Amino acid sequence: MADYDIIAQETLTSTAASIDITSIPATYAHLELILSARSTKTDATTTAGTITLNGLTSSIYMSAGIYSINSSTPAAWAYGYDARTQVDNAFRIMNDGMPANTYAPTKIVIPNYANTSVARKGLLIQSASPSDQTSTFWHSVNGGHVTLSAAIDQITLIAESATYPFKAGTSYYLAGWS
Repeated sequence: MADYDIIAQETLTSTAASIDITSIPATYAHLELILSARSTKTDATTTAGTITLNGLTSSIYMSAGIYSINSSTPAAWAYGYDARTQVDNAFRIMNDGMPANTYAPTKIVIPNYANTSVARKGLLIQSASPSDQTSTFWHSVNGGHVTLSAAIDQITLIAESATYPFKAGTSYYLAGWS
């Protein structure tokens, strides 16, 4: 049976424009990040957050996926190959105009994160923003990658903007398994 250990976890006690998970040990085969996010934005909608790895913000990221919003037909998006400064639309954030005390869940898996012979680290992302309002539901499955052969030792989760930071109560845990 594989070992599964919690590496880091936090529940925000105040607002934050970003969440930095640092000093990730290279002792596991894979990472799993579970995020439950809400912002201070008062709109009755959701917004997208972004991710950077190892503090890198150069054009080495890619993101593409499929989503369903409301009851509409699923749509796809793509943000270019190795042309972005972060993984776009990496997770959903429930805005404060949505039902009270509801947070948008996201699961991010990063296989082979510590393998230095892997030139591109891939991310598998599943995100949703449940709601009791049918006009604002969102569900997505997407992926991204970063051109990086170094082990991933930092993950930064970035809210929509500094104007609309993560709200207190936003939480995450990062786990590693071998």
